[in-house]
Amino acid sequence: MPNIRQARHSCLADEHFLKSLALNEELGRKEGLANQYGNLGNVYEARGDLEKACRAWDKSRRLFEELGAKDRAEKVQKSMEEAGCDQEEDGEG
Repeated sequence: MPNIRQARHSCLADEHFLKSLALNEELGRKEGLANQYGNLGNVYEARGDLEKACRAWDKSRRLFEELGAKDRAEKVQKSMEEAGCDQEEDGEG
């Protein structure tokens, strides 16, 4: 079970990655978006929120695929599989 310090760091990480997402969106940086969605997926998984983790990782994987970064998309896909993400989320995003 996370302690108060870990919970605080988790909230700070969440806030940081969301700000970075907004900045990358504003700048049109798909690679930055893909990275931050992947990071958010990791934060959500650490918190035990698998649904949010899977959605964030799915967005990350799709962006890496659009960029032609096959190896990075496969790495995200592996995280999704290891976490047990439902592969029927193809319509979301």
